[in-house]
Parts: sequence; structure tokens; C-alpha cells
Amino acid sequence: MSLSKGTILLAVVVAMSTVTACTGTPWKQTTLYNPEPILIPAGKSAAQIDGAIRRSLLAKKWLLVKNEDGHIEANYKKSKEIRATVDIRYDNQSIRINYKESEGLHFDSGAGTIHKSYNKAVRGLEAVIRGQIRD
Repeated sequence: MSLSKGTILLAVVVAMSTVTACTGTPWKQTTLYNPEPILIPAGKSAAQIDGAIRRSLLAKKWLLVKNEDGHIEANYKKSKEIRATVDIRYDNQSIRINYKESEGLHFDSGAGTIHKSYNKAVRGLEAVIRGQIRD
């Protein structure tokens, strides 16, 4: 039995559609972004650092979940089904933003991939924190 190029192409498209339907859209997956530490300018107090992070969370619509000395946990919700949580740890030298968990973003710990909207949200938060901490 010989198959035409059109039949083979159609079979590949159907197979890819089935995989996409089951696992999410693979072309929206990307490597998980882990920002480099944000360096703190000399002379900033813990209260100034905490305030800069809190203002940044508010500006980018992240919800503060936990706030302890040197540690903030925050959620970003895009919808009821899509949520990301980050750990933000800081001291007088740096601020570090790290992925904690998510729902609906197809995080794959083995491959180190996640939906691209997570990276967009974290990059936005990082940029605002960098601006706030310089002021």
C-alpha cells in the first residue's frame, strides 16, 4: 500500500492536533525564566527593599500571599484555571525571584519548561522591582 504525500501530511497534522489537544499548545511552551539576582544599592534598609517589592507586586497585579522577614510569596492569576506562585527572597545585597508552583501553565520540571505567559509575568515583575529598588 502506498500513501500519497497529501495523506501523510494529513496524518501528521491530525497526530499533532491530538497531542496539542491533550498536552496544551507546545509552541507556547518555553524554558522557565529564572531572573538573575537583583542587586541592592548600598544604604537601602530592609523596609525600603520590602516596600519596593510590595509596590512592584501591586503595580503588576500580583497578590501578596506571605510576607516574612526576607521572604515574600506572591500569586499571579490570569483566570480561575491559571495561577503562578513565586518565592521572593531578599537581604541587604540582593532580591531573588524563584518559581514555586503553578496551575494551568503546563510546567514540566523534567524539561524545565512552562507556558510563555509565566515568563512574561515574571519579566514584568522583575523590571518593575529593578526600577523601584533604584529609586
